[in-house]
Amino acid sequence: VDAETGYPNLAKWAKIFTTGIVFDPLRVRQCAKKLASDASERKRDGCIVATTALNSMVNQQNTNAYMCDELVLEKFHENVAKICETHPEEVVKKLEEVRSALFSRGVNAHFLCNVDLIDDKLFNHYQWDFVETGFGKAEKFMGKAGESVDMDFVGRQKVLGVGGSESSFIYQTCTMDCDWMSEELVPTMLFTQYLSQCEGETPFYTPTFCHIGDTLQSAIVCLGPLWRGIRGDGLAYGANIYTRYERRIIFLSLYRCAQPVEAYERTKKIVNDVLKSGNVVESEFEAAKRSLICEMMQCEETLEI
Repeated sequence: VDAETGYPNLAKWAKIFTTGIVFDPLRVRQCAKKLASDASERKRDGCIVATTALNSMVNQQNTNAYMCDELVLEKFHENVAKICETHPEEVVKKLEEVRSALFSRGVNAHFLCNVDLIDDKLFNHYQWDFVETGFGKAEKFMGKAGESVDMDFVGRQKVLGVGGSESSFIYQTCTMDCDWMSEELVPTMLFTQYLSQCEGETPFYTPTFCHIGDTLQSAIVCLGPLWRGIRGDGLAYGANIYTRYERRIIFLSLYRCAQPVEAYERTKKIVNDVLKSGNVVESEFEAAKRSLICEMMQCEETLEI
Protein backbone atom coordinates (compact mmCIF):
# COMPACT_ATOMS: atom_id res chain seq x y z
CA VAL A 1 0.00 0.00 0.00
CA ASP A 2 1.02 3.61 -0.34
CA ALA A 3 2.87 4.80 2.76
CA GLU A 4 1.02 8.12 3.03
CA THR A 5 -2.52 6.95 2.36
CA GLY A 6 -2.32 3.30 3.37
CA TYR A 7 -0.56 3.41 6.72
CA PRO A 8 -3.28 5.36 8.56
CA ASN A 9 -5.79 2.72 7.47
CA LEU A 10 -3.83 -0.27 8.78
CA ALA A 11 -5.41 -0.09 12.23
CA LYS A 12 -8.83 0.40 10.67
CA TRP A 13 -8.43 -2.64 8.44
CA ALA A 14 -7.06 -4.72 11.31
CA LYS A 15 -10.11 -3.92 13.41
CA ILE A 16 -12.54 -4.65 10.57
CA PHE A 17 -11.02 -8.04 9.75
CA THR A 18 -10.74 -9.18 13.38
CA THR A 19 -13.22 -7.81 15.89
CA GLY A 20 -15.24 -5.86 13.33
CA ILE A 21 -16.69 -8.79 11.38
CA VAL A 22 -20.47 -9.12 11.82
CA PHE A 23 -21.79 -12.67 11.62
CA ASP A 24 -24.94 -12.88 9.51
CA PRO A 25 -26.81 -16.21 10.00
CA LEU A 26 -27.92 -16.22 6.36
CA ARG A 27 -24.38 -15.81 5.11
CA VAL A 28 -23.10 -18.40 7.58
CA ARG A 29 -25.69 -20.88 6.31
CA GLN A 30 -24.71 -20.22 2.70
CA CYS A 31 -21.01 -20.72 3.48
CA ALA A 32 -21.69 -23.92 5.43
CA LYS A 33 -23.82 -25.33 2.61
CA LYS A 34 -21.16 -24.48 0.03
CA LEU A 35 -18.42 -26.16 2.07
CA ALA A 36 -20.55 -29.28 2.52
CA SER A 37 -21.36 -29.29 -1.20
CA ASP A 38 -17.69 -28.92 -2.08
CA ALA A 39 -16.90 -31.92 0.13
CA SER A 40 -19.46 -33.99 -1.73
CA GLU A 41 -17.72 -33.16 -5.01
CA ARG A 42 -14.25 -33.76 -3.62
CA LYS A 43 -15.18 -37.26 -2.49
CA ARG A 44 -15.29 -38.24 -6.16
CA ASP A 45 -11.61 -37.35 -6.58
CA GLY A 46 -9.37 -40.28 -5.71
CA CYS A 47 -6.37 -38.08 -5.03
CA ILE A 48 -8.24 -35.91 -2.52
CA VAL A 49 -9.69 -38.95 -0.76
CA ALA A 50 -6.22 -40.49 -0.52
CA THR A 51 -4.84 -37.24 0.87
CA THR A 52 -7.51 -37.09 3.56
CA ALA A 53 -6.93 -40.73 4.44
CA LEU A 54 -3.19 -40.13 4.81
CA ASN A 55 -3.76 -37.10 7.05
CA SER A 56 -6.22 -39.00 9.22
CA MET A 57 -3.70 -41.79 9.80
CA VAL A 58 -0.65 -39.62 10.38
CA ASN A 59 -1.96 -36.69 12.42
CA GLN A 60 -3.56 -36.51 15.84
CA GLN A 61 -7.28 -35.82 15.67
CA ASN A 62 -7.26 -32.65 17.78
CA THR A 63 -4.89 -30.76 15.46
CA ASN A 64 -5.23 -28.31 12.61
CA ALA A 65 -3.39 -30.70 10.31
CA TYR A 66 -6.20 -33.22 10.80
CA MET A 67 -9.23 -30.95 11.14
CA CYS A 68 -8.60 -28.44 8.33
CA ASP A 69 -10.09 -30.65 5.65
CA GLU A 70 -13.47 -30.26 3.94
CA LEU A 71 -14.07 -34.02 3.92
CA VAL A 72 -13.41 -34.32 7.65
CA LEU A 73 -15.72 -31.37 8.38
CA GLU A 74 -18.48 -32.30 5.94
CA LYS A 75 -21.00 -33.44 8.58
CA PHE A 76 -20.11 -30.50 10.78
CA HIS A 77 -20.83 -28.03 7.98
CA GLU A 78 -24.13 -29.77 7.22
CA ASN A 79 -25.16 -29.49 10.87
CA VAL A 80 -24.18 -25.82 11.01
CA ALA A 81 -26.36 -25.11 7.97
CA LYS A 82 -29.33 -26.89 9.60
CA ILE A 83 -28.93 -25.09 12.92
CA CYS A 84 -28.77 -21.75 11.10
CA GLU A 85 -32.33 -22.40 9.93
CA THR A 86 -33.73 -23.36 13.32
CA HIS A 87 -31.53 -21.54 15.87
CA PRO A 88 -29.60 -18.76 14.08
CA GLU A 89 -28.93 -16.88 17.31
CA GLU A 90 -27.15 -19.91 18.75
CA VAL A 91 -24.85 -20.13 15.72
CA VAL A 92 -23.89 -16.46 15.97
CA LYS A 93 -23.26 -16.89 19.71
CA LYS A 94 -20.94 -19.84 19.06
CA LEU A 95 -19.02 -17.92 16.39
CA GLU A 96 -18.55 -15.02 18.79
CA GLU A 97 -17.18 -17.46 21.37
CA VAL A 98 -14.78 -18.89 18.80
CA ARG A 99 -13.55 -15.41 17.90
CA SER A 100 -13.00 -14.53 21.55
CA ALA A 101 -11.04 -17.75 22.06
CA LEU A 102 -8.87 -17.12 18.99
CA PHE A 103 -7.90 -13.63 20.13
CA SER A 104 -7.70 -14.39 23.84
CA ARG A 105 -3.90 -14.68 23.68
CA GLY A 106 -3.25 -11.70 21.45
CA VAL A 107 -2.18 -11.44 17.82
CA ASN A 108 1.22 -10.86 16.26
CA ALA A 109 1.27 -8.33 13.44
CA HIS A 110 4.30 -8.13 11.13
CA PHE A 111 4.83 -5.21 8.76
CA LEU A 112 7.43 -5.02 6.03
CA CYS A 113 7.99 -1.46 4.86
CA ASN A 114 10.35 1.46 4.58
CA VAL A 115 9.62 3.48 7.72
CA ASP A 116 11.45 6.48 6.26
CA LEU A 117 8.53 6.97 3.87
CA ILE A 118 6.02 7.30 6.72
CA ASP A 119 5.51 10.77 8.12
CA ASP A 120 5.90 11.01 11.90
CA LYS A 121 2.49 12.61 12.19
CA LEU A 122 0.93 9.37 10.96
CA PHE A 123 2.18 7.45 14.01
CA ASN A 124 -0.82 7.45 16.29
CA HIS A 125 -0.90 4.65 18.83
CA TYR A 126 -4.47 5.52 19.80
CA GLN A 127 -5.56 3.93 16.53
CA TRP A 128 -4.71 0.57 18.09
CA ASP A 129 -6.63 1.00 21.31
CA PHE A 130 -9.13 -1.63 20.20
CA VAL A 131 -6.43 -4.26 20.66
CA GLU A 132 -6.32 -3.74 24.43
CA THR A 133 -10.07 -4.20 24.78
CA GLY A 134 -10.67 -6.81 22.08
CA PHE A 135 -7.63 -9.03 22.46
CA GLY A 136 -6.19 -10.84 25.44
CA LYS A 137 -2.66 -10.55 26.75
CA ALA A 138 -0.08 -12.06 24.43
CA GLU A 139 1.88 -15.02 25.71
CA LYS A 140 5.04 -16.45 24.22
CA PHE A 141 4.79 -19.98 22.93
CA MET A 142 7.00 -22.27 20.89
CA GLY A 143 5.96 -24.46 18.01
CA LYS A 144 7.81 -27.74 17.55
CA ALA A 145 8.18 -29.64 14.31
CA GLY A 146 6.06 -32.76 14.25
CA GLU A 147 3.86 -31.85 17.21
CA SER A 148 0.70 -32.59 15.21
CA VAL A 149 1.88 -36.05 14.17
CA ASP A 150 0.74 -39.19 15.94
CA MET A 151 4.01 -41.10 16.23
CA ASP A 152 2.10 -44.37 16.52
CA PHE A 153 1.01 -44.13 12.88
CA VAL A 154 3.87 -46.39 11.73
CA GLY A 155 2.43 -49.56 10.26
CA ARG A 156 -1.04 -48.19 9.64
CA GLN A 157 -2.42 -48.77 6.17
CA LYS A 158 -5.70 -48.23 4.39
CA VAL A 159 -7.17 -49.15 1.02
CA LEU A 160 -10.13 -47.11 -0.23
CA GLY A 161 -12.32 -47.53 -3.27
CA VAL A 162 -13.51 -44.41 -5.07
CA GLY A 163 -16.15 -45.09 -7.68
CA GLY A 164 -15.58 -41.90 -9.66
CA SER A 165 -11.81 -42.42 -10.02
CA GLU A 166 -10.29 -44.37 -12.88
CA SER A 167 -6.74 -44.19 -11.49
CA SER A 168 -4.90 -45.37 -8.41
CA PHE A 169 -3.09 -43.15 -5.91
CA ILE A 170 -0.42 -44.40 -3.54
CA TYR A 171 0.86 -42.39 -0.58
CA GLN A 172 3.45 -43.72 1.83
CA THR A 173 5.07 -41.79 4.64
CA CYS A 174 7.67 -42.20 7.37
CA THR A 175 9.16 -40.04 10.09
CA MET A 176 12.56 -38.40 9.86
CA ASP A 177 14.91 -37.54 12.71
CA CYS A 178 15.43 -33.88 11.84
CA ASP A 179 13.37 -30.71 12.10
CA TRP A 180 13.68 -27.22 10.63
CA MET A 181 16.77 -26.44 12.75
CA SER A 182 18.69 -29.61 11.88
CA GLU A 183 21.75 -29.55 9.64
CA GLU A 184 20.49 -32.64 7.85
CA LEU A 185 17.27 -30.98 6.70
CA VAL A 186 18.55 -29.11 3.64
CA PRO A 187 20.48 -32.11 2.23
CA THR A 188 17.36 -34.25 2.73
CA MET A 189 15.14 -31.73 0.94
CA LEU A 190 17.66 -31.39 -1.86
CA PHE A 191 17.94 -35.14 -2.32
CA THR A 192 14.17 -35.64 -2.57
CA GLN A 193 14.01 -32.71 -4.98
CA TYR A 194 16.71 -34.27 -7.12
CA LEU A 195 14.76 -37.52 -7.32
CA SER A 196 11.40 -35.92 -8.05
CA GLN A 197 12.02 -32.92 -10.29
CA CYS A 198 9.98 -32.82 -13.47
CA GLU A 199 9.82 -30.89 -16.73
CA GLY A 200 7.98 -27.67 -17.54
CA GLU A 201 5.12 -26.30 -15.43
CA THR A 202 3.27 -29.54 -14.78
CA PRO A 203 0.72 -29.28 -11.94
CA PHE A 204 0.74 -32.00 -9.32
CA TYR A 205 -1.97 -32.28 -6.72
CA THR A 206 0.09 -32.97 -3.64
CA PRO A 207 -1.21 -33.80 -0.17
CA THR A 208 -0.78 -30.67 1.95
CA PHE A 209 2.53 -29.58 0.47
CA CYS A 210 1.79 -25.95 1.34
CA HIS A 211 -1.64 -26.59 2.84
CA ILE A 212 -4.43 -28.94 2.03
CA GLY A 213 -5.80 -28.54 -1.46
CA ASP A 214 -3.04 -26.44 -2.96
CA THR A 215 -1.80 -27.09 -6.46
CA LEU A 216 1.97 -27.06 -6.75
CA GLN A 217 3.41 -25.77 -9.99
CA SER A 218 7.13 -26.22 -10.48
CA ALA A 219 9.10 -24.32 -13.07
CA ILE A 220 11.82 -26.92 -13.65
CA VAL A 221 13.91 -27.65 -16.71
CA CYS A 222 15.37 -31.11 -15.88
CA LEU A 223 13.93 -34.59 -15.52
CA GLY A 224 14.65 -36.43 -12.30
CA PRO A 225 15.18 -40.20 -12.00
CA LEU A 226 11.61 -40.81 -10.79
CA TRP A 227 10.08 -38.84 -13.65
CA ARG A 228 12.10 -40.70 -16.24
CA GLY A 229 11.49 -44.12 -14.72
CA ILE A 230 7.82 -43.76 -13.76
CA ARG A 231 6.18 -41.14 -15.94
CA GLY A 232 8.47 -41.89 -18.86
CA ASP A 233 7.36 -45.54 -18.96
CA GLY A 234 3.69 -44.72 -18.43
CA LEU A 235 3.42 -46.37 -15.01
CA ALA A 236 1.98 -43.26 -13.32
CA TYR A 237 1.28 -39.64 -14.15
CA GLY A 238 3.50 -38.41 -11.33
CA ALA A 239 6.03 -39.81 -8.86
CA ASN A 240 7.36 -37.54 -6.13
CA ILE A 241 9.00 -37.71 -2.72
CA TYR A 242 8.37 -34.74 -0.46
CA THR A 243 9.98 -33.57 2.77
CA ARG A 244 7.52 -32.11 5.28
CA TYR A 245 9.94 -30.58 7.75
CA GLU A 246 7.23 -28.93 9.89
CA ARG A 247 5.80 -32.40 10.53
CA ARG A 248 9.09 -34.31 10.49
CA ILE A 249 7.92 -36.73 7.83
CA ILE A 250 8.88 -37.76 4.30
CA PHE A 251 6.22 -39.11 1.99
CA LEU A 252 6.01 -40.75 -1.39
CA SER A 253 3.26 -39.76 -3.82
CA LEU A 254 2.41 -41.89 -6.84
CA TYR A 255 -0.20 -39.89 -8.73
CA ARG A 256 -2.72 -41.45 -11.13
CA CYS A 257 -1.09 -44.84 -11.43
CA ALA A 258 -1.90 -46.86 -14.53
CA GLN A 259 -0.02 -49.80 -13.02
CA PRO A 260 0.22 -49.20 -9.24
CA VAL A 261 2.19 -52.31 -8.29
CA GLU A 262 4.76 -51.83 -11.05
CA ALA A 263 5.00 -48.09 -10.29
CA TYR A 264 5.70 -48.75 -6.61
CA GLU A 265 8.30 -51.43 -7.26
CA ARG A 266 10.03 -49.29 -9.88
CA THR A 267 10.10 -46.32 -7.50
CA LYS A 268 11.73 -48.45 -4.79
CA LYS A 269 14.35 -49.70 -7.22
CA ILE A 270 15.17 -46.20 -8.55
CA VAL A 271 15.66 -44.75 -5.07
CA ASN A 272 17.78 -47.68 -3.92
CA ASP A 273 19.93 -47.53 -7.06
CA VAL A 274 20.68 -43.82 -6.56
CA LEU A 275 21.49 -44.35 -2.88
CA LYS A 276 23.74 -47.34 -3.46
CA SER A 277 25.60 -46.00 -6.51
CA GLY A 278 26.07 -42.48 -5.16
CA ASN A 279 26.09 -41.18 -8.73
CA VAL A 280 24.55 -37.73 -9.17
CA VAL A 281 24.20 -35.92 -12.48
CA GLU A 282 25.65 -32.45 -11.92
CA SER A 283 23.22 -30.62 -14.23
CA GLU A 284 20.24 -32.27 -12.55
CA PHE A 285 21.65 -31.51 -9.11
CA GLU A 286 22.06 -27.82 -9.97
CA ALA A 287 18.52 -27.76 -11.37
CA ALA A 288 17.24 -29.35 -8.16
CA LYS A 289 18.81 -26.56 -6.09
CA ARG A 290 17.20 -23.87 -8.25
CA SER A 291 13.77 -25.49 -8.29
CA LEU A 292 13.81 -26.16 -4.54
CA ILE A 293 14.47 -22.50 -3.81
CA CYS A 294 11.75 -21.51 -6.28
CA GLU A 295 9.15 -23.79 -4.68
CA MET A 296 9.99 -22.62 -1.17
CA MET A 297 9.52 -19.01 -2.26
CA GLN A 298 6.19 -19.87 -3.90
CA CYS A 299 4.93 -21.45 -0.68
CA GLU A 300 5.97 -18.51 1.50
CA GLU A 301 5.18 -15.53 -0.72
CA THR A 302 2.21 -13.34 0.11
CA LEU A 303 2.51 -10.84 -2.73
CA GLU A 304 1.84 -11.30 -6.42
CA ILE A 305 4.60 -9.64 -8.44
